[in-house]
Amino acid sequence: MTQSPYTRSQIKSDELAKNAQGNSLYSALNHLLQETSALDARIQTQVGVVTHSYDPDRASLNKECSTFLKEFKKLAQFAFQLKPLLEQKIEELKDKGPAILPQPVPASSIQTIVMLHLVSEQSMGKRMEEISEVKRRQKDILNQLEGGYTTICARFDEIVSRLNLLTYMRDCLESDGLLPANIMYNVALPQVVSSPFAMPANLSSNPS
Repeated sequence: MTQSPYTRSQIKSDELAKNAQGNSLYSALNHLLQETSALDARIQTQVGVVTHSYDPDRASLNKECSTFLKEFKKLAQFAFQLKPLLEQKIEELKDKGPAILPQPVPASSIQTIVMLHLVSEQSMGKRMEEISEVKRRQKDILNQLEGGYTTICARFDEIVSRLNLLTYMRDCLESDGLLPANIMYNVALPQVVSSPFAMPANLSSNPS
């Protein structure tokens, strides 16, 4: 896998503001997508191992769960702080209208007169091409951010579902020494973790 510009040890709240500004916002989102995808795959593999094992290794499962929970909390904290920046940027891109001045510019200085003269020298076709190109770039960025935002929400939902199932498996093995027969169909699993996108009103900056 290509080395990410962020490592797990670098995912800290005080670094997010610096790393997620301007052109780095999409980079931060892409990093989050990569990290959550890798974590989801590892959790899914572990669920399969425990489900199909005749004698699951409790110590190993407990260690894996602890590792997954620790990594999830770091990623969730990163996502929780990235979320308002993404939403703000998406709204800004949606609100941007045509590249025109809101009202006439009074020719009150020589600089203003020169600027208006230079603008008037441009052909209308050239200016329309420039405006169209700006709009196209804005639309591309908007589509990328909206698509990434939707994907990361779904990714966290998947991780939450699988991680809650895995921790429930751990607790069952710890207390009863075996897994319930209907564990894969249990819809009332204890919610050990929650998605940072699913509960904006109740989630703190350090989700559990």
